[in-house]
Amino acid sequence: MTLYKKIILFIVLLIFPLNLIAISVTRKAVDTTVDQMEMADHQLASTHMKELGIRMRAAISMLYYFSTDDTDCIQMMRQQSGEDYVKAKLQFFVKLQNWAYLADGADGYFYYLKKTNDELYYGTEGIPKPDSAVLCETVESIPLQRWSICTIDGMTCLVLVQDRKDTLYGCWINLDSISQNIISGMEYQSTDVSFTQSKMKMGKDRVGASFTEHGVTLTVSQDRREVLYNLAFESTLLYIVAIVYLAAVPVLCGYIYRFLLRPLKAVSKAASEIRQGDLEYRIKEKSSSPEYSEVFHAFNKMLDELKTNKIDYYQKEAERRKLELYNLRLQIRPHFLVNVISLIYTLAQRQETDAVQEALLYLSDYFRYMFRGNNETEPFKQEEEVIRGYGKIANYRYRNRLALCFDITPEIDKVRIPPLLLHNFVENTVKHGICQGKVLHVQIRGRYKEGIVIFEIQDDGIGMDSQTLEHTREIFSGKPDLSYGNEHIGLRYCYRRLTAVFGETASITVQSEQDVGTCFTICFPYEIGGDDDEPADCK
Repeated sequence: MTLYKKIILFIVLLIFPLNLIAISVTRKAVDTTVDQMEMADHQLASTHMKELGIRMRAAISMLYYFSTDDTDCIQMMRQQSGEDYVKAKLQFFVKLQNWAYLADGADGYFYYLKKTNDELYYGTEGIPKPDSAVLCETVESIPLQRWSICTIDGMTCLVLVQDRKDTLYGCWINLDSISQNIISGMEYQSTDVSFTQSKMKMGKDRVGASFTEHGVTLTVSQDRREVLYNLAFESTLLYIVAIVYLAAVPVLCGYIYRFLLRPLKAVSKAASEIRQGDLEYRIKEKSSSPEYSEVFHAFNKMLDELKTNKIDYYQKEAERRKLELYNLRLQIRPHFLVNVISLIYTLAQRQETDAVQEALLYLSDYFRYMFRGNNETEPFKQEEEVIRGYGKIANYRYRNRLALCFDITPEIDKVRIPPLLLHNFVENTVKHGICQGKVLHVQIRGRYKEGIVIFEIQDDGIGMDSQTLEHTREIFSGKPDLSYGNEHIGLRYCYRRLTAVFGETASITVQSEQDVGTCFTICFPYEIGGDDDEPADCK
């Protein structure tokens, strides 16, 4: 995961919990307020409905007592016209008035005497009461023996109607006065009080509670917005904070990217370019932060110094390699010169003038080729001429017991090799492979395949024993071995020169079998088509 993604994840993990906490606290406060309001409404409805239930029971008890035990009420309900009827009615009205005043029952009582077409109507003082005629019409349509909620003369009343001996009697309770008492005791303007004979469903925009007693349900509710008005500022503020936090995520991420991550990205890109070898790359981006400006300046300065040091190193390394190659070229075995000079002396004593001249010319060409210029490599054609010259001189010494054969593909003529590289192998082959009474055949093969040059120097001489073969292979493995002193120093110098010019991928292998012969294989990478004076593949 990139640093940018990690920072975004960190910001999200930091802000989202805060948003959740803010929203949760707001929701909890709202729910708590609503719950408290509902509990208060429920308690209020319960208290008033219990009081109403007490009044309803008291009214029923009073009506029952009058209709069964009070002689004046019974006499009145017989509806026998005359002085006794009038007297009983007046005496009963006084009792009803006194009992209604003392008992906390209904707000009013009524008796409709059908035989005499008469009525008795009483309403508590100070309580709004419906018109008796309107009440009479309403009573005739109300079910008997149970409390009913109805609207009488614009007032909501709870009415109980009973029928006995052609008399309709009962009572009423003014529910509007109860509702007004409840509303006047509430602090909310939107408080609504309703009496129903079935539970009503509360709207989503209302907060309240209901309570049922004797089949009558009292519901008290308020507007939800008014209840939460005191929390409106706090909840709105918390919601705004949550929204601001969410909106701040992309802004904060953009700020971090611009002032923190983009400069880091510039440094990372510069490091990537340097790893790919582009030492010319520089950080050109401007930073508004002095710390990053200092980092950019230090980074660019470091690259300048690195480039300078690398150039110095390459120059010193090139000089060192040239010096090493030059020293390797100067490592001439003294006995080779001694042998050639001895051969010239012997040929002079024999008065073989042509052979002496040939030997001297070869020696001159040999030294001229070896010290010619400062080039690390020379065309193969020149190497081939020196090898052929050596073959002639060797035949003077070994009495024509050497046969050189060249098998070279045309591409090899375009290849450049370190001077005397192949010559040293041919010389080593002749020195260790020739034997008395037998012609030594040395075949030099050269081919080019898929960017690789392959030379083979093969002979049919005496070959190597297993110990010598193993030691020779160790020389070409590149491992330093000082235990042999100057033995096979020519082969070690050849391997070092080859790898110095063509790199570590260059190799020399040897195959040999005693009394059968030896084959040296030299391989190195090469790109044909380079400059005539300098090989295109030299490292």
